[in-house]
Amino acid sequence: MVVNRPPLRFSTRMCMALLVLMAFLVLHLQRINLPISITCMINKTVSYEANPKQITLLLKRKQYHWSESNQQLLLGAYWAGYIFTQIPGGWLASKYGCKIVYFMSLFTSSIITLISCGMYFMADTEVILIVIFRFFIGITHAVIYPVTMTLWSQWAVPEERGTLISIGYCGTHLGTAITMFIGGILCRFITSGWLYLFLSSSLFGFLWCLLWYWKAADSPLEHKTISDKEKQYISAGAGIMNRRKTNQNIPWKKMLASKPLIALISTDVLNLFGFFFFTSNLGKIMVEVHQIPVIYTGIIAAAGFLCTWFTALFS
Repeated sequence: MVVNRPPLRFSTRMCMALLVLMAFLVLHLQRINLPISITCMINKTVSYEANPKQITLLLKRKQYHWSESNQQLLLGAYWAGYIFTQIPGGWLASKYGCKIVYFMSLFTSSIITLISCGMYFMADTEVILIVIFRFFIGITHAVIYPVTMTLWSQWAVPEERGTLISIGYCGTHLGTAITMFIGGILCRFITSGWLYLFLSSSLFGFLWCLLWYWKAADSPLEHKTISDKEKQYISAGAGIMNRRKTNQNIPWKKMLASKPLIALISTDVLNLFGFFFFTSNLGKIMVEVHQIPVIYTGIIAAAGFLCTWFTALFS
């Protein structure tokens, strides 16, 4: 049976794509808040700001005397946790559903980010506690990418899959750009502005959870407000109605021996190594090595990621 294609604009599947975009935006708000904030959290004997005056709202200045090794431990703790749940993420989505796994991931990370704001009252020697917080945020965030692919296997027909995936993944670059830009402004103009960045990234996480719980569903068949026409179109195109669960064995040996797969994995590993290294250390490099004021660091970094967001969206 041929089903006419409902317009993508203002559709439920576009709503799902925007929710995924916002999820990645929140994820990167919570991921990048420390890499940009750490430039103003450290007590330096030399200031690179031309005019270091700041507005004091409710908080007094709070800075730390962390060594360089402790700073790198803090920045790396997120990625140490991130490696543990990427592979189980897809299995969790298949077993419990994408909606609940998505929700629990960002709800938990938002709670931990909020608790992390307690570092304002911590001494320098309690750095290990912050490391633990970042480690568990990494664990909760790592499931998002594999769960997203499972989600689109239910929601996207082959003709639209590339577009919907691109829209969702654009939240990674947009979230990074926003965090860099706002973080630079808060660090430059507000006393202990880094804490407000942590608070806002946690708050946006909770707001997203409300939207996700209200508007999202594991598949079109379970969505409460989707039109019958769109439901039938997606179900027929994605093969949901005729899909059955099987216990088919995964050919791990053939996969691991596949040269194209090995090349793809190697390329992705090298690409992400550079990308993650610079997102974690770009702020420190620009402020401490090139002696660029933190506000310009935020603007320059944000501009680069905005260009990436634009090209990814329209490519």
